[in-house]
Amino acid sequence: MKYSLIDNAIQLRHAAKYFKRFISQARQSYELVVIDCNPSSSFVTKCALESSTHVISPVKLDKFSILGVGIVNDLFDYLDLTPTHSILINGIKRCDPMSQLEIELRGHAKYGARVLANRLVQSTLLSADPSYTGFATDRKVAYSGILRTEINKLVDEIGQSLGIK
Repeated sequence: MKYSLIDNAIQLRHAAKYFKRFISQARQSYELVVIDCNPSSSFVTKCALESSTHVISPVKLDKFSILGVGIVNDLFDYLDLTPTHSILINGIKRCDPMSQLEIELRGHAKYGARVLANRLVQSTLLSADPSYTGFATDRKVAYSGILRTEINKLVDEIGQSLGIK
């Protein structure tokens, strides 16, 4: 928030250099550096994108999210960035067939090839539960094994796209 309110170009340039240096140092220590940021065109998001080699855009299947995929791609073009861009469909029901929006997204000439094959389904297991600490998929309840398998497939696919699995 602090950097979104600053309009001093010199201060922002220093902050951007510091951020890039921090990410560069992290890459020397870790095989994977994950930056989770909101889908806005803020200063921090811009710094994150400029430091990224890969971007995963989680999208729900609604028209606004689909439009957002195009906006993210336009932002890459505007900033002259070329990260590997993957699109993760999330928030769908396990048993639902492909919707018309999903079919359109997967078939889109520009984005279709970027859509991951595996999807992240809605699950109450993934909801925050103040009485439980630990990983949601470690809870031994109905469908936890199925969810764990689905998440593992998704993790494997993302790992392959990142070149680490």
